[in-house]
Amino acid sequence: HKCMRPLLFSVVVVALAAGLGYVAEVDRPWETRTPGADFVKLSAMKGVTYGSHGPPNVLKYRTDLPIPSFNDREVLLEVHAAGINPVDYKIVGGMMKWVEPLLGFSSYRVPGFDVSGKVIAAGSACERVKVGDLVHAMADFRWRGGLAEYMSIAEHRVTLKPAKLTHVQAAGAPMVALTSLQALKTIADVQPGQKVLVLAGAGGTGQMGIQIAKLLGAYVATTASPNSFKLVKSVGADQVIDYRSQNFSDILQAGSFDVVYDCVGGLSNWQAGKQILKTSGVYITIVGDTADGFEIPSLLAKASQITQRTVLHLAGKGPGYQLFTCFGSGKALAGLSDWFDQGKLKINIDKVYSLDQCVEAFEYQKSGRAKGKIVFQIKNESEKIEVALEKAKVQWR
Repeated sequence: HKCMRPLLFSVVVVALAAGLGYVAEVDRPWETRTPGADFVKLSAMKGVTYGSHGPPNVLKYRTDLPIPSFNDREVLLEVHAAGINPVDYKIVGGMMKWVEPLLGFSSYRVPGFDVSGKVIAAGSACERVKVGDLVHAMADFRWRGGLAEYMSIAEHRVTLKPAKLTHVQAAGAPMVALTSLQALKTIADVQPGQKVLVLAGAGGTGQMGIQIAKLLGAYVATTASPNSFKLVKSVGADQVIDYRSQNFSDILQAGSFDVVYDCVGGLSNWQAGKQILKTSGVYITIVGDTADGFEIPSLLAKASQITQRTVLHLAGKGPGYQLFTCFGSGKALAGLSDWFDQGKLKINIDKVYSLDQCVEAFEYQKSGRAKGKIVFQIKNESEKIEVALEKAKVQWR
């Protein structure tokens, strides 16, 4: 039953962290890997990497990174554009350092979960995509990410790029789209006429959450600052609350909402959210009460919180609660292609950078000022970045 999912999660969360290396599709020593350099007329590639955790300035732009290899179930991509999300600067900062030894990280770490590009080689077991296909995807946790000229990725994470999206736009979509789809459709099962509150609606995930909730037929309220009111209304918000001067639990009727989709985190948001939710409703957060890392004390604290809140929900004394992390799925991403091509889902590109601007880009992401996605243009870097950004903004408007 859906209400049992958080309780089950709390029981296995520590074991899941310990086994995350296997979930993340680490390299297996017994498997044959094909050198990517066999398909590229280069001995090395440009990319962004880091050797130690810390602030954005630990990132280094290099021109001597090895071309990644790939196994029978993976494809090799020529990366045209790559997007970053808040989780990227958090991981660079050390959020996952406790579990990194389990992830089978390569000797170099390349950030960037979101990617768009062209398949230039495919493993013998690949069936869904072929050489020459234009695709986009959300990468796994091996840290052969998208901020490089080439990357290898499991085929099941990849799908054809929506035809009407540029690579810059397609690289901004995967993580925020999959997160919002899985939260609102798979977990919450939002139905027409239900009420959804999206916290932090102006961010990339929040904007996608508003749009998907509307496409599912919901009434959508959101929180934003006054200078973002126009933006969140443009993507479909029915009601906007100024989080700087108002508490949403004072504005919205108690017990009237079916879903709170929390894209910012914080204990105070949970305390206010449970007041406006129906007892049958659910609070879904992608951050939790705190944005700390994967150390054992943190995992145990989160497990305890989830268990306590789930027990109260099962006893009919409060709404459901789920701490949620999305998973990369090419099949799920393919299911959104029609909405993108029909213009029903839009990607707001805030800024476009080149790889050698990696520190500046990560600092901007960390500042919290972004009103949309931050994307790196990688293919044809000699072209002016400003041109790509202007084209993206024109299509957005």
